[in-house]
Amino acid sequence: MEIDPAHHLVGNSRGVLLAEPLAISAGFVVTPDRRLVIGCQADAGDSTPWILCVPEEAPGGVQVLGEPTRIDVRVDGAVDRWIARHGPLRELQLFALRIESVRCGGRVWDAEEVRLENPIAKGEAALLRKLNTDAAALTRMCERASGVRLERATAVGVDAWGLWIRGATTPIRIEFGGHAGDVAAAERAVAAFLQGEIP
Repeated sequence: MEIDPAHHLVGNSRGVLLAEPLAISAGFVVTPDRRLVIGCQADAGDSTPWILCVPEEAPGGVQVLGEPTRIDVRVDGAVDRWIARHGPLRELQLFALRIESVRCGGRVWDAEEVRLENPIAKGEAALLRKLNTDAAALTRMCERASGVRLERATAVGVDAWGLWIRGATTPIRIEFGGHAGDVAAAERAVAAFLQGEIP
């Protein structure tokens, strides 16, 4: 089955960043305004272009080639999404990677073909509120869907393919089992999850 690079990027949160001469583990998020935002040490920004290999444990998987731009964490809303997913920045800097191409196996996608749009972005805040209203139900849902019991489970992201839930430490991904093309479809998928229906 052919991979969808956008789904692959949205559904992962860590990769291996190759920024000559560095090869480092890096957390990333895809923002509602379709940016790929990476947290890494400041001196990684001195080298371009970057290659982000996703997922982290398989550097030969999807490879994203792009040019980094440092983000001003004092004013850019991307920092809130990154912290919600990964925790405090500490000594890390945030960079937005302008995608030039994505490679997987023998295929290469141009930037225009990698569509990171989130069709449910406008409804995400309401869906997160719904998910986080009942912490016990969210914890049970996570355990049913992933087999992982999270301490202090909090929903931190919803997109067309699934959910991001963060516990006391690392985030976990729960997939819908299909593509939610609009807010109403995502609402149905979330309601089904909360009722115990796991795809």
